[in-house]
Formats: sequence, structure tokens, C-alpha cells
Amino acid sequence: MKTLLPAFLILLSFSSFAQSGNKTTALASRVIASSNYKYNGSTFFLSDTSNLTYTGDHGGAYPYTTGYAIYPFVFSINYPKCDLMLGQTYDASISAFRNSSRITQTLDAAHNPIMFANEQWDVATSAWKGLAKVLYTYIQGPSGELISEEVQQSWDAPTTSWKNSSKYIIFYNGDALADTIITQNWDAATSTWKNSTQLLYTYDGNGNNTLIYSNKWDVPTSSWKSSTRLYNVFNNNVKTSMMAQTYNSATSAWDNKDRELYTYDGINNLLTDTYEKWNSATSMWDGYNKNIYTYDGSNRMLTDIYQTWDGVTSSYKNSTFHTYTYDGNGNRLTDIEQDWISNAWKNYYRHQYTSNSYNQRTSDISDRWNSGGFWEFVANSGDGKTYYYYQEYTLGVNDPITVDGGNLVVYPNPASNVLQINLQWKEAQPFTVSITDITGRVVKQYSEPAAKQYSRTIVTSDLQNGTYFIKAAGVNAVASQQFIIQR
Repeated sequence: MKTLLPAFLILLSFSSFAQSGNKTTALASRVIASSNYKYNGSTFFLSDTSNLTYTGDHGGAYPYTTGYAIYPFVFSINYPKCDLMLGQTYDASISAFRNSSRITQTLDAAHNPIMFANEQWDVATSAWKGLAKVLYTYIQGPSGELISEEVQQSWDAPTTSWKNSSKYIIFYNGDALADTIITQNWDAATSTWKNSTQLLYTYDGNGNNTLIYSNKWDVPTSSWKSSTRLYNVFNNNVKTSMMAQTYNSATSAWDNKDRELYTYDGINNLLTDTYEKWNSATSMWDGYNKNIYTYDGSNRMLTDIYQTWDGVTSSYKNSTFHTYTYDGNGNRLTDIEQDWISNAWKNYYRHQYTSNSYNQRTSDISDRWNSGGFWEFVANSGDGKTYYYYQEYTLGVNDPITVDGGNLVVYPNPASNVLQINLQWKEAQPFTVSITDITGRVVKQYSEPAAKQYSRTIVTSDLQNGTYFIKAAGVNAVASQQFIIQR
């Protein structure tokens, strides 16, 4: 059985201050980096990293929570509200990271995105190649901004520029609920937008979405034609069923397609979620899959059983079984998946999590069950470790948590053969980066010209296992951090 690496530093980004010691109060925490380790059969190796930079008091978490949500049915961004997220992949041949992906965002004063761009690094040309870009427009609603238009663009390699692809136009009712969403596609031949689909929303008096019509644009008649519709049924503002139908133009009637049925306990915890498909031959609903949930006294989900329909026995059969545990703050600690084999539940996969004092996830370690009766890491199977690193910052101001100093971020920690450092000063200044061992002996040192932001990948394969200190000493400030070399 493979053993876990020793405990790592949960909160890697410490605040550093000028020699005066002045400090502001941190009110929030935002993710600034992540590192992924893969297992090769004997050891873990650092495979890729992500670095995030911010301006002002933008923030967010990644990737298990949504930084912000765009209205349903419209493109959704699952990234924090950062200005830049740089993904890099470790290249063992050069003992350094290579660029792999880059996400840039422009945010308005309300922290809403007005531009999102995703690019990929092209190794052959050593240049960034565009993948997707999204532009947002907002209107002012009763309690904040509402997205009114979203333009999606794709990268055109021949012209090395962004080209329009599709557009969403959103209209709202008096309660600031979207009642119409129109999708248009870009026609390059005429340089105009052409209608594609239309979504019409209906709500009850409590703001529950009870009906959605989806229409397609018919070019010959220049009109909207019925396509699908979705019914949602609520009981005391709790959804009890959802049914989808498709429009049959031959019969001018709506045909059943599929539905979901929900049951709850007395305090509205979801107990079952059953998905069924319509059988036109028998004019009956056929079972397809089902989830069964249980909860603890704090209404946290304890188990999730997934079942699939067996047409031979006309009954649901067990498939997978998840059990969850939590810490005292309600953060998930473990997720163990079992599979139904030979009429019994057998361990299969496990996730173990840790969280910081802000209830943000700091690690995700995954391994799988060995039939010999123990958990182990399996090479080239997806097993591995992901660590997330955070930075405290002050909400509502445009300065980082440090007043006169700098923020020094060091990862991974523990490190093995390479160490990544990111440094941000309040003002540009020349500085020296030095690494010392536990005795105070300087083992590495770099003199750098004046800069406000600085990143460097340091090869540490020549350092022995142990505890080290890295210090950035500038003209006006000093930032330091402790890290560990461990192999």
C-alpha cells in the first residue's frame, strides 16, 4: 500500500510587510495558484500549475466552486474573478514549466466580466493561439447589473484575429427575471447576425420558472417555429417534477420526451431524483436512472446511491454508492465511491479533501481500492493530488493586504525538483532573492532589476531534503516565506 505524503502547508501565501510592520485587516481570501501531481508508479511528480493574478478587490475560488454565474442557458464561466490565469505544464527535459493555457478577463466595478478570453500556447511557434472569447454587456437591474448581451467569438488562424460566432440577447420582466433569450449566429458572408433559437420563460407568482418554450428560426417563413418545451411543477416553492416535450410538426402536437420526479423530507432535503423516458410504443414512462440521498442532523448529504433501470426485471438496480464525511465547518472531508458487484458494495475510488479557515478547499487527494484490502495510488489512472493556494486581501479597497510591503507566493510546498515564486511589490523596486537553509547559509541568490511583479522558476534538485527560507529584499520592503524540500 502506498502512503500519503506528509502534511503540507494549507495556507501557502503569507502576508509580508515593510519593516515598519504596518498591516491592514484581511476580510477575504482568494485563490492564487494550484498545482497538480500525478503518480508514475513509485513517486508523485508535479505535472502542471495555474497562477492567478488580480487587481483591486476582485476575488474568487477555483475550481470546485463557481466564481460567478451567468444566467442559465447562457455560457457560464467557472473561473474566479481574476485578471489572468496562467496554466503551465512541467517539462522534465528542461526542469522548468512551459506555458500551456492562458485566461484573461476584464471586470467592471461591480466585479462582473465584460471580457473573457481563453488561449492555448503553441509550442511550435512559441506564441499564444486563441480558442474562445466572450464579450458581455449589462443593464442596471433593481439590485445590480443584469447581463443583456453576450457575444461569443472564435479564433481565426488565417487572419490571426477573433471572429464573431454566436450572440445571446436577454430580456427581463419587471421582476428582473429573464423572460426571453434569443440566440443568433454570425453570418460571415453578409456580416450580420442571423436568428437561431428563442427561449421564452414563464413564472408563477413566487418567481418559480414553470414553463420554458424553445423555438427555432425558420428562414423560409422568417418566423419562429415550435421546437421543445419544458414544464416545471412546484409545491410550496419546491420543484416536484420536470417534463420535456418536443413539437411534432407532422401532427401539430407535443410529444412527451423525458421527465424527472423529485421527493423530499419534511425540511425539503431532496430524497429521490428519478429520471424517466417516454416510450411512444407503449405510451408509458420507462425508468432510466435514479438517485437516492440521505442526510445527517445538520442536513449535510451523507450518502448518494445511483441506480439504473433493468428492463428485464422492470426494477432499479444498484450501480454506484457515495458516502461523504465533513469537518466541523461543514466542509467535505471524504468522498468514497463503491460499485455494486456480485450483489454487494465494493470500494472503488476515494477523494480526501482539506480546507482552510475560509472554508476554501486546499487539497484534493484521490486514490483507489486494492482488492487486497487497502487504498493505493495507481499509475496512469487519474490518481493524484491537487493543492490550492490562497491570498488574504481586503475587500472594498484597491490595495492588497500589505500596505508598504510585498506579497510573496511560493509553491509547490513541499517542493521536489522545482520551486515557483511569484512576487508583487506595492511599487517597483530593485531587489535580491535569496534562499537560505535552516542554519542561515545562503544556498541560492539572484539580483533582480526594478520591477513591480516578478515570477521565477527555481531548480531545487540540487538541494537536500529539509526546511528552507526564501527572502525577497527590496529597497523599501522585505517579503519572506518558508518552504520544504521533500522527495
